[in-house]
Amino acid sequence: MEGCGTVDNPVSVEAYVYDGKPEHIIGVVLTGPPEERGRTYGRWLRHQIQANVDWHKGHPHLPLWDTCVKIAEAHYLPGLREYWTGGWRELQGMSETSGVPVAHLVVLNARDDIAALVPFKERASESTSVFFSDRATANNTPIVAQSWTSVGPPRDTEFLVCIKIKYPIAENKADIIMVTEAGRISGCGMNAKGMVATGNRLFSTDDGRGTSAEGFFPRTCFERFVLEYNDIDTVPYIPDDTPANTSRHILAVDKTGRYTSLELGPEHIFSHRGEFLVHGNHFQSFHAFCHRRELQDRYRGKWSQTRVSRFNELIKRNEGGVSRQQIMDMFSDHKGRPESICQHVGSAVDCSTMAFVMFDVKRRVISLCKGPPCSGVMSHFTFDGGEAAAADNKRLEGTKAGPMGSKSDSVGTKEETNANNEARVEAVSKAACPPSPRPTPARDPTA
Repeated sequence: MEGCGTVDNPVSVEAYVYDGKPEHIIGVVLTGPPEERGRTYGRWLRHQIQANVDWHKGHPHLPLWDTCVKIAEAHYLPGLREYWTGGWRELQGMSETSGVPVAHLVVLNARDDIAALVPFKERASESTSVFFSDRATANNTPIVAQSWTSVGPPRDTEFLVCIKIKYPIAENKADIIMVTEAGRISGCGMNAKGMVATGNRLFSTDDGRGTSAEGFFPRTCFERFVLEYNDIDTVPYIPDDTPANTSRHILAVDKTGRYTSLELGPEHIFSHRGEFLVHGNHFQSFHAFCHRRELQDRYRGKWSQTRVSRFNELIKRNEGGVSRQQIMDMFSDHKGRPESICQHVGSAVDCSTMAFVMFDVKRRVISLCKGPPCSGVMSHFTFDGGEAAAADNKRLEGTKAGPMGSKSDSVGTKEETNANNEARVEAVSKAACPPSPRPTPARDPTA
């Protein structure tokens, strides 16, 4: 099995057409203003979005669905409106074409925040993020890599999508390529200026205490929010403008190798540095340890600590600098199962590695695979031309985005063309992810 592109000759998302191969991730390009980006997203991935929302209605680490919707409407929906207007407008457009109520999409995009508000459940969705500086790699290029696991069988990888966002010039933002789940507007990604952002769930004793703010910004969306700023120096100040009531780790790296690694609590922000940096789902900074009277780590399992410890051990074996293949091999490590870095559903494991992503920040190449990296097929993407992005965005002015981000001339586009596009979208979406029956709701952990 082969993926698309190579590291030396990556493909653009525009050139990538989902061909029905189960090992390939669906690619979609979103253009135009926020509402139109959302409509294209909802139109192209309608069945995947519906199926993903249905799966979360029975998610074992969330409250009953009605409770989730009430939490979203009371706290995260107002926060998105106030602190991230563009994201909120995208969700409204997505709701129009996907047929999913906007409050349900908000739940999907605030999933980790809502999960952190209920009694802690071990083996929740977890992730491992690693940053290698130019001094730590064999070819002297900074690399960021991440994998994440989720409860359930590997079939859930059908929800994974690779999204490229091409902003109109009026928004003054660099284009972004993200890897995420259908229906979510944030995920680990890279922008056209070479800045990368990844996120990891954290649990603290401050989660859920609330503040005087009327709405909370969902930290689950923070990676995308960071990428829209484009400046590594501003990242540490962003949380001050966005009140939250849950915790998260954010790693941001720019094309020069400068980085910031932040552990965000609702009221505290801690940072830590290193030539290589490995982060899981527990607080790790020295400053967080020193401030334990004010904030304590609420992660009670040992899986995250085991992954981080094992990864540091593997890195130290390669003092001469690690290659891309060695990084992939580290993420494929199975030692210490069921707490291993690479995980598979089995007799003692109820989680699977859903995806592995690697970012080459100098060459602006995103390499990714569905499922565990030990057996996955790598595909390689990049931005189309980089410096041509500004010209592309100018051409978007006054145009209307159609399926897969294709541009139509005007409002007077022929009805026959629209019908053909709609039929193509419907056929590909159904083939990629046919509707599935609604799962049995899980017991409400708050009951």
